[in-house]
Amino acid sequence: MTWTDGTVGKLTVTMETIAADSVAITTCNFDAAGGKGTVPKAVLAVLGKAGDGTTTGVETFLASNSKVFMVGKLSTTFQADIVVAQTSLSVSK
Repeated sequence: MTWTDGTVGKLTVTMETIAADSVAITTCNFDAAGGKGTVPKAVLAVLGKAGDGTTTGVETFLASNSKVFMVGKLSTTFQADIVVAQTSLSVSK
């Protein structure tokens, strides 16, 4: 997959499928500045087999950036997340 306007932070792709007897969720993180990423076959395999021909679900794209800073002696992370897109997902034989 490819995208544009990525400058800092990361792009997270989450895929969730729902079948009659199972639910599967996978997450892949990519460097936003890279402009492209490949979801490995092994990750896609977790989404399940389409026993009746098709398994459906949801695909979510999330842009995020974080900053670690000190508050006194405590390391603290501030993270901002924005849902860029959410769409239907279909896994077929």
